[in-house]
Amino acid sequence: MNIISYDTIYKDLATIIQAAQIDTINQVIQIKYFYEDKIKEICPIDEKIKSSLSSAFESAIFLKVNTLSEQFSQYLDSLLVKKDENKNEEQALGQIKKALDLLKYFSAKDIFEHFYTQRLTRRLLLDLSVSVNLEVEILQILKQQCGDQYVRKAEEVLKEVRKSYDYEHQGIRVNLVIISQNSWTLRNDQIPDFFLKNQKSIFQAQHQQEFKQKLLFWLVDCSHCQVKAFNKVLYLLIQYTLLVSAVQAMILDFYNFKKEYKPSELIETSGLSKDEILRNLIPLEKEKILLKTGANTFQLNFEFSSKRNIIKINQMQKNEKKEEIEQSTEKLLHDRKYVIDASIVKIMKRDKQHTLLEIINLVLKDLGLPINRQDIKQQIEVLTEKEYLQRDQNDMNLFIYLA
Repeated sequence: MNIISYDTIYKDLATIIQAAQIDTINQVIQIKYFYEDKIKEICPIDEKIKSSLSSAFESAIFLKVNTLSEQFSQYLDSLLVKKDENKNEEQALGQIKKALDLLKYFSAKDIFEHFYTQRLTRRLLLDLSVSVNLEVEILQILKQQCGDQYVRKAEEVLKEVRKSYDYEHQGIRVNLVIISQNSWTLRNDQIPDFFLKNQKSIFQAQHQQEFKQKLLFWLVDCSHCQVKAFNKVLYLLIQYTLLVSAVQAMILDFYNFKKEYKPSELIETSGLSKDEILRNLIPLEKEKILLKTGANTFQLNFEFSSKRNIIKINQMQKNEKKEEIEQSTEKLLHDRKYVIDASIVKIMKRDKQHTLLEIINLVLKDLGLPINRQDIKQQIEVLTEKEYLQRDQNDMNLFIYLA
């Protein structure tokens, strides 16, 4: 019986979590099902043991709940992105359902929701998702576990990506998805103004009234193009369709004016970073569209040939930097004070007055986030200074809501 005590389960989990391995979430899932199988085998009707399992998981995960919440989102992303091991949609759904059974132990659901929505955005715009239907099914599960409001942004993402604008100008056909900053969490990396300038101008002129009070940005990371390429072999003119990123299309367009470029020239001409240029340039060389010379110069391959007429050029995916994840997490933790403020005002507006301890306990219950009591107390003081609340003159521990 000792092998499935609270202390044993907690110790095993804490060891895995503190080790901070790449596959921490997968290990936690395996531990969960290991102990659940043990309980079914030894004492299937012992509710006390089952409660110990839940308590141990909640306590162990709380040790690094903010970090683990981001990693949990990353784990789900690995199951939802297109790759060979995710081809079986039914199998992927089964793995995801098993994983989502862990979500009840994660109190930092705001961090999980932020990174999950961010990665959902990327999957949809870059056509990396295993299946949109699967994405919808996962959102339904999240809605059942966490409520309608929890998946509002993610549902808005799905709604917006299904609406698009099609038009053609100067032989270039453009398909645009217009997304709102409120529901999408990607950075606004702007494509250089000169690229597709006329096409952008035409779109803005046609939809001037619709977007007259809004700024429109192009998201480089999430844009892709079909480029027509022609090569003459003997007396035949062969046409290829290259499926490329927007940056790769811009690079190829440069070669209409000059036969070869150094990476430094492409960086200077485009105004993009070295990393951005190289991760788009190298796949073009790998597919032999461009040839690299000894002088670190890339030239167009005029002898290019392929049995395929449609050629997809992969873009080297930008790995999420640890620093970027940490910055996003820090911002979310900072923004929690506004969430605390809203909860306090909601509770006090409803109940009119409470003691300090009552407010703290009600806020903790209302938000369900891993918040320190001291942080709530600090925000109560802030709201008192801003005259949303005031202390009772006869009892300084009692706070009154000011309408």
